[in-house]
Parts: sequence; structure tokens; C-alpha cells
Amino acid sequence: MLEHAGNVADANPVIKIKWHLKSEELLLAVRIRLQRHGRKRNAFYRVVAADARSQRDGAFLEALGYYDPMTEPANIKIDAEKALKWLKTGAQPSDTAKSLLTKVGVWEQFVNPDVSYKAESTDEMELSEEE
Repeated sequence: MLEHAGNVADANPVIKIKWHLKSEELLLAVRIRLQRHGRKRNAFYRVVAADARSQRDGAFLEALGYYDPMTEPANIKIDAEKALKWLKTGAQPSDTAKSLLTKVGVWEQFVNPDVSYKAESTDEMELSEEE
């Protein structure tokens, strides 16, 4: 269904999406980024794959997980399988999304697919911060 149409090294890779109802193809520049939710001074974020031209809190293609910075320690949950699928098709993460993917261990899986990585749990992260 998804087909990469460009070099991975491109600054803005383009992804072809074939629609079942239409015979034409739609070209999208996909970004993995955060969508802000919650109320004033009590934000949480969804990690989503969205068209680069869409608004920050606008339409998205697929939800990948969430990030809650208000808890101690911050709660990060990202579906590694979905995130890797979008990264392999050419989606570019924002700076914040890339740092979250690194903390969870998804970015290392994308960069080095031969090596198996285990994501750090929030308990291990909490213990390492206290020491």
C-alpha cells in the first residue's frame, strides 16, 4: 500500500499512497511529530505520522504513541513496529520526536537493523537519574 518514491537521503522524501477508491496516487512528505493535547499548563502529546503540510494539531495518517511530560518520570509509549514502518518508508522525525524515539530505542533499531535493542523501561530510567 505504501511505496517509497525517492532517495532516503533526500531532505524531503516523498511517499506514494495508493487509494483503493481512486486510481490516482497521492504524493506526501510525511513527518513524525508531536500533537499537543490537554489543557493549559497540563499538556500531553501524541506521537503521530502526519503530512508535513498539515497543521500541528490537524489531520494525521497514523498515531504511533504518546508522551506525557507531566508525570515524574515522563511517560513515553511508542509502538516500535508502527514507527519503524514509517521510518523505513521515508518519514522524517522532528527533533523532539527523534529524541523520544532514541529514548525508547526505536531510532537505534532503525539505524542498525541487524542489532537487537531492548528499550529502557521507565523504572530503569528513574534509577539511573537518581544515582
